[in-house]
Amino acid sequence: MRLFSKVFFSITVILCLSLAMAGYLMMSSSLRESVAREMDRTISSYRMLRYILQGSGGAAGTTEQALKEALQDKINDVPHGGMITVTDEDYRVLYNEFPGDHPNLTWEAVNRTSAGHLCLVENPGGDALFVTAGGTFTFGGRTMLLTVSDTLGFVTAQTDSQLANYRVIYLIVCGLALAGVSLVAFRLVRPIGRTARSAELIAKGEYHTRVEAERDDELGDLVRSFNDMAQAVEGSVEALQQAAQAKEDFVGNFAHELKTPLTSVIGYADMLTKKELPPEEVRPLAQYILDEGLHLEALSYKLMELIVLNKQDFVLEALSAKELFDHVAEGLKPFCEERDLRLETDMEETYLRVEYDLFKTMLLNLIDNAAKADAKMVKITGRTGEELRYDIAIRDDGRGMPEEALSRVTEAFYMVDKSRARAQHGAGLGLALVQRIVELHQATLTFESEEGRGTTVLVCLPLRKEDMEA
Repeated sequence: MRLFSKVFFSITVILCLSLAMAGYLMMSSSLRESVAREMDRTISSYRMLRYILQGSGGAAGTTEQALKEALQDKINDVPHGGMITVTDEDYRVLYNEFPGDHPNLTWEAVNRTSAGHLCLVENPGGDALFVTAGGTFTFGGRTMLLTVSDTLGFVTAQTDSQLANYRVIYLIVCGLALAGVSLVAFRLVRPIGRTARSAELIAKGEYHTRVEAERDDELGDLVRSFNDMAQAVEGSVEALQQAAQAKEDFVGNFAHELKTPLTSVIGYADMLTKKELPPEEVRPLAQYILDEGLHLEALSYKLMELIVLNKQDFVLEALSAKELFDHVAEGLKPFCEERDLRLETDMEETYLRVEYDLFKTMLLNLIDNAAKADAKMVKITGRTGEELRYDIAIRDDGRGMPEEALSRVTEAFYMVDKSRARAQHGAGLGLALVQRIVELHQATLTFESEEGRGTTVLVCLPLRKEDMEA
């Protein structure tokens, strides 16, 4: 059964039963009150008639016939409502206005009451109900049983009329309630149905699907939570698609990078093995094979470092900034002398959380890039910035980069000048590796460059208060 049907039928059944129960209780209460009023009225008639009859007395020793006539005269003189019956101790009827048998009110029942009278509702025969009040009195020196009865026909007729009216009202109210329940159930279920349809669309790949949140209640919260979930799913899918595309681009670029040098190596090696060449021709071919082999070696090393950075966690140690950069500069001296490059450092003292080997690899790649850009001088400065950070600036006086290249320099295999990079055994992975190392240190990396005027690389490392106070 659908949720709409469950909600509709559940509310309908509860509502109809509640209305029926309320009607039953109301009709029962009204009937009891009407019967109670009739009983009070009958008791009042009985008391008045008994008072008059007993007060008038009657001659003692009067014959039964004379007694009957005297009773009849007295009763006829008294205005009264209801039907009167008078019986003696042997239940002989001395006076009776009740049709058929007299009411079932016994001497024993009356005598057992402390009030001296009794009132009850009875059905002596047929469908009519009567209320009867009775008790004993003395008349003509004899004790008699006086009963006053009145039909409850008015009460039952009134109850039947109320019941008929209630049925009509009940049907009208139930009809209006069903319409209202249908509307409420529809409004309750509609957001859930729309959410379910949106979930089906998302399952089919339409991740942009959203549900409009029209309500400010729990169902509205459900819709908004669903939209948040859909947004997260869409973001995750986009990230996966981007990652898949990046891997596809990586593989394509890597294959392309391998294809050219391998083709050349295989071609020249085949030429050397199949042809008899003079020494002056063999040397350039061997040199070319060596250059391409060095290029492949650099490519494989960079690729291995990228894979390692993706798979391992590294421990960051607190190291003195001056000692760290002095040590790195000392280790880079042969590299700089080989490339005729002057390296200067000016570091403000503090403690940095770094992984030494990876940090050194990052600086080596940045300085290597400066050397490949024909830089003659690289200056590294370090300053403590605001909001607990340490700004490291690596400035060179090389060729610089065009503005459109700044946003792509950290992409794997991207090269600003591919012909020059290959000639220098470049793989296009150096700055991609730098970006990974920066991310591992929870730092940021930005580039500022102008063609012909050099490049500035800014690395912002986070600091810890305890390290600064050490």
